[in-house]
Amino acid sequence: MRKKYYQKLAFMGMLLIVLLAFQNYTGREKDSFPEVKFITTRSTSWNLTDFNPNDLDAMQWEHLGFSEKQVSTILNYKKMVGGQFRSKDQLKKCYAISAEKFSELESYIMLPEAGKDHHFEKFDKYEKKEIRISRKIQSG
Repeated sequence: MRKKYYQKLAFMGMLLIVLLAFQNYTGREKDSFPEVKFITTRSTSWNLTDFNPNDLDAMQWEHLGFSEKQVSTILNYKKMVGGQFRSKDQLKKCYAISAEKFSELESYIMLPEAGKDHHFEKFDKYEKKEIRISRKIQSG
């Protein structure tokens, strides 16, 4: 019984030594890679003018430098928000428009910076109303 115990202990010790040697061996060969930078090709610069994104069709969005898939996503998002963009912030939330692309176009977009949430416009004013009852209410 003691013989098996010592055999198991020796096996565990050997396994530990092998693992430490492997870790030491693999730790030496770490190559430091430089930071990865993606190179994006810039499309030909267009002469941009002020525009209302609500008036653009698919072809006009493509002329602004968006792919067909991005244009499809933008137009679907436009449908989801009620058929028209109400502010630059709302347009910025569309994930098909990158932050870089939005910053390029932002000064040309003819929309307010932040619009009211049109779903709750009718609740802006609070009016207190009273009900007067001229008769006594019977209980019981």
